[in-house]
Amino acid sequence: MARCMFRFLFNIALSLPEDTEYKVNYKDHESLIKLKSIKGANISSYRGEDYSWITKIQENLVTARIKLTTEDIVQKYIKFYSDQHHFSAGIIEPTNYSVIEVSFTIPSKHFLEKNLDQLERDASEIINYTINAYRLIFQENEMPLPQASDSPAIEVWFSESAEKGDGYIDYKFIPYHINFNHKKKKRDKIGQFEDNLKLFKEFIHEGTAISLYQELMLDAIEQGVIRNKYEIAVVKIGTAFEIFMQGLLVSSCEKLNIDKLQTGRDTKHFKLAIQEGKLIEDLLKKYLKTFVDTNSILSVKEYNHWHLKAYTLRNEIVHNGRTNVSEDEAIKAFVSTNNLVTLITDKINQVLYKIT
Repeated sequence: MARCMFRFLFNIALSLPEDTEYKVNYKDHESLIKLKSIKGANISSYRGEDYSWITKIQENLVTARIKLTTEDIVQKYIKFYSDQHHFSAGIIEPTNYSVIEVSFTIPSKHFLEKNLDQLERDASEIINYTINAYRLIFQENEMPLPQASDSPAIEVWFSESAEKGDGYIDYKFIPYHINFNHKKKKRDKIGQFEDNLKLFKEFIHEGTAISLYQELMLDAIEQGVIRNKYEIAVVKIGTAFEIFMQGLLVSSCEKLNIDKLQTGRDTKHFKLAIQEGKLIEDLLKKYLKTFVDTNSILSVKEYNHWHLKAYTLRNEIVHNGRTNVSEDEAIKAFVSTNNLVTLITDKINQVLYKIT
């Protein structure tokens, strides 16, 4: 048998003994985790590629030390030029980094070659599980949960087993691969900039409310694009859509003075009925029918795509514990939900426009 090791670096500090191997059993697989702390600093520079405020002593460069109120520990150094504003140089924040190694047994080097991406995801999940256990037991709730994408690089090491006698097996790791993480480039939006700028100015000037549905969808984008947590992104998309449907039905009932909705043999106040209703059976198939011809929604491609790409996928995650959702699947869940929301909104608006 062989063994692989993934080494990450995160901007967190764990209060655990260093250079100690911890056995981790996660999803019926055993692995080893080892950590080491490194003292360093986060540096924010406000002078482009001019780093002289860090590397040179300058008479007009002032250093302000910000300390913790309870301890004589410098939390950050704010450096600025005495004849300029406080953002004329930069900030140095002393911090501790953690190097975390995750190793586990694999069949062979060939297996590592064929399954490198999946093994890296497995290592990341093991770290997430371990950190969550640490946060739970030590009650360090302020500690962020690190993601693989937070590590500037991910080292991959490999070792063949070496029998040392008396059942003792030694592993000598050698470098195999290194993956440098790069931030994704922003999409080219030059053609839309002027239109978006106009909408943005109007939006904030009028104080337009951002709905909970929109906030959840934005959070889903962050979970997927930035954190690479595609399962969480899909679940948030599903929650966002249900909240959208509830809000749309409530506001439509209010505008059309509908006080009660049919719930089987009985009727209930519309808010209670909508709150207790199931997404498909009640909200989409029953209550939505109060306002629009649901055949124009439930029998079209937008609904079918949403049901397959978003609703079914969300249920697989929530009810079956699926954890291997891809970026492409998360994108399709987002797009199909947006398309169905647009379709339903247009249909409802057409009805409300005719009546009002």
